[in-house]
Amino acid sequence: MVFMFGSLSYMLATIKVFKLVKPNMSDAERNSYFIKKCLFATSIVSTIGLCVFFLKHRLLCHDMAFSWFSFCEYLIASANMAFHMTVVLDFPTEQLIVAQKSPGMVLIGSTTAAQQQQEQHQKHE
Repeated sequence: MVFMFGSLSYMLATIKVFKLVKPNMSDAERNSYFIKKCLFATSIVSTIGLCVFFLKHRLLCHDMAFSWFSFCEYLIASANMAFHMTVVLDFPTEQLIVAQKSPGMVLIGSTTAAQQQQEQHQKHE
């Protein structure tokens, strides 16, 4: 229950803040926003299904109710993971490097978006 409440609250807050921060969205941002809204809706519908099938299982002992409950649970977890993966759409030019620090380690080809723009600008001159 704590995970579901926290997850849905986080998703809703992210969607609201995204809309406030970016009132005039590019096509890529609009796509990311749409996907976030769809995943939030999927989580809401799955949460309702989860509650319904839990009650059917506990109170009425319906066949397959627990299986459908589990399916809704998996949908919620999958939607949550996909929601977090939309960060790739929000920061398309950024790179995430996970490495253990070692002496003399040099990252080859790691440039920021600003450096890439500056290089392209210099090429055109």
